[in-house]
Amino acid sequence: DDWEGNDDSSTHLENLDLAKNELELKYKERQEQIELLTKSLTSSSRIVRWFSSVVAVIKQIIKLNT
Repeated sequence: DDWEGNDDSSTHLENLDLAKNELELKYKERQEQIELLTKSLTSSSRIVRWFSSVVAVIKQIIKLNT
């Protein structure tokens, strides 16, 4: 009986360890995705701000020429 109890306990601990490792892996993958999305958003907002600035300058030039 003790052997079976130890086997069940050992199997249970192994399963917990596997589950913990899987969760840690998924957490790291999510963190990497969040970092990529953050970089992407930062880059796109810089481009949008730059584009908006260029458009504003062009509009000012057009106003001055009319």
